[in-house]
Amino acid sequence: MKINIILLILFGNLLIAQTLQDKELLIPYREHNLWGFCDSLGNIKVKPFASEIRDVKYDVFTPKSRFIVKEESTDYYVMDNLQKVLIPRNNKYDSLQIRQYDLDEVYVYKNGKVGLYKDSKEVIPCLYDNISTESNKSFIVKKEGYYGLINSSGKQIIPLEYKYITFSDKNSNSTSNFIWKASKEGMCMNCKMDEFYDTKVKASKESSLKEMGGIQNSSERRRVSNETISKIEQHLTGKYDSFKIDKNNNLIFVEKGGFKGIISLLDGAKIVKLDFDEVDLFVANGKNSIFKVSKAGKYGLVCLNKVVAPVKYEKIDRTFEELNILINSNKQGFFDDDSLKYVDAKYKKILKKTRVNIDFNKSFNLYKILLDSGKEAYVGENGVEYFK
Repeated sequence: MKINIILLILFGNLLIAQTLQDKELLIPYREHNLWGFCDSLGNIKVKPFASEIRDVKYDVFTPKSRFIVKEESTDYYVMDNLQKVLIPRNNKYDSLQIRQYDLDEVYVYKNGKVGLYKDSKEVIPCLYDNISTESNKSFIVKKEGYYGLINSSGKQIIPLEYKYITFSDKNSNSTSNFIWKASKEGMCMNCKMDEFYDTKVKASKESSLKEMGGIQNSSERRRVSNETISKIEQHLTGKYDSFKIDKNNNLIFVEKGGFKGIISLLDGAKIVKLDFDEVDLFVANGKNSIFKVSKAGKYGLVCLNKVVAPVKYEKIDRTFEELNILINSNKQGFFDDDSLKYVDAKYKKILKKTRVNIDFNKSFNLYKILLDSGKEAYVGENGVEYFK
């Protein structure tokens, strides 16, 4: 009995250790000209060994991550967050590219042609001009103007003889087969369509989450009636020099004595103190909305009635990639709107933000930056620099 209990404890500890290992966050760490890996606090997990780490990809819904690595004496290869090599260090490929939405699939290139590597093997050889991911986890391949289809196991379902391939409407009534349609004439109303059959691939839980775009916020935005707004307008008249109501975001922009602020349309609470020359909505996010404020020609950010980025910057921009850039003296920093933390403007350029999954409810933002030396490196949302 004691032996069984001891084995159970050991097995349980092993499972816990494995779970922690699976969820461990690896971040590329640069030491001069070599790269290794560290955790979010900058603790070294893998001593610098690589001449290059690129195409860094983190999965949105799981702890998985993938890196393309090169050592001085190796070709480019793929490594995961458990330090497992997924494509051999010495391989026959000219270049590699990890797929954005399925980290287990890697596009491989040789002599200007593309193939696909998956599950520790080459599923599609480097023979094609282009490969696109399609329904049922299959791939449409293109070569010299003609299309074919290869499934997730590497089996050729449709020969490379067609001008147009799509899935059939009959799939909604098919229980076991996935049905494809293909035309040798192209896409047209009366073209002859040949049918091809493959086994339906059951979507994993992870894939289902991705297709749904994650968990959606089902709460509806509260609306204030026109009657209530009329009463609010009467109350504000005379109390402020001017005011403007934003019904879409439930905000009231107010001005008095040359100073501007914001109060809530829902409950009248102060959102931004009446203390600034200008106030603009920067990131709309309900109660957690972020506002860009200015005073004496300098800019800062306010959230929940607190200054979260000091009013000292020459410029603050939000890019199409949702980077909040803080600019001073041709240097850049960033404001992280998830953690409400900022990193001062001291880098040449902020290049990219990547949201890294740590747990189901927890994520961490990683920023790729350009240093004055022209080298790239990484900084965390917590301000920790992963380089020296």
